[in-house]
Amino acid sequence: MQEIREYAPILIPTLNRYKHFRRCVESLSKCTHAEKTELVIGIDYPPVEKYREGWEKISEFITTITGFKKVTILRAETNLGAIANSRRIREYIQDKSQTYIYSEDDNEFSPCFLDYMNKALARYWDDERITSVSGYNYPVDMSGYDKSVYAYHQYSAWGVGRWVHKFDYVPTSYAKEVLSSPLKMVKILKTEPKVLFILMSMVARKQRWGDTLTVASNILKERYSIFPSISLCRNYGHDGSGLHCGGNEFDGNEMFKNQIISMNKTFELDEVEIIDADIPALKEYFAISTIEALSDLKQYIKSMGSR
Repeated sequence: MQEIREYAPILIPTLNRYKHFRRCVESLSKCTHAEKTELVIGIDYPPVEKYREGWEKISEFITTITGFKKVTILRAETNLGAIANSRRIREYIQDKSQTYIYSEDDNEFSPCFLDYMNKALARYWDDERITSVSGYNYPVDMSGYDKSVYAYHQYSAWGVGRWVHKFDYVPTSYAKEVLSSPLKMVKILKTEPKVLFILMSMVARKQRWGDTLTVASNILKERYSIFPSISLCRNYGHDGSGLHCGGNEFDGNEMFKNQIISMNKTFELDEVEIIDADIPALKEYFAISTIEALSDLKQYIKSMGSR
């Protein structure tokens, strides 16, 4: 049986999505080991009046939260924005714990989520090949795969466990670095072509997509995340309430919020080989169509020509 080395604190940034936030916290409070876990909430200040009602509801709700070892509230006096709000709660915990679990406020978790996280964080503590532990598994057919977990180069922030000593911030400039290196481009093309074209789109739009940067880094450094074979997280954020998902029919809101998750109270962590798991449905899920690839390439070339 896998020993637990420490009970990682849970970090949740939030602002005004009251229903999502309450669902998230209540699901975590029902997890095995919640009573041994510190919950750290970073509540940002409303940038405009339309966010105030939800912010006030969250401000009231957080005073009633129970079920955790400790609830720490970090309130912002002025609007910080999503990135800075997330950063400050990571900085708060950095000298207090060697591990942490990060979640946005639109996730709902399985009862065994914390058991899985703490066991996996202990198991892979000193394994430099593993950069994170995901609580989410993609909506794919896992038929034929009989282990409770698998390793893969992907990265999901929908409930993710990290180690302070292994945290590796990937700068936005990394995308340009990859796209200027034929060797790096070829390695990504051989592993997952979609990542390369998303990097092109990111550069063309002058944006930062942290998940894609992390995946590119994982591929090039031959590092991986650990994923559960049955998802321990369900996401409700594709309803248009967040920053990155527009809530239209192409965002898959119904598919994600209705995803089946484990209802077990504990998690048995199987031993797996640390290479990309051979799961055909995963490769199909992350495939990119010729039309999508050409569109991203065209957008990238156009942006280069305008500089």
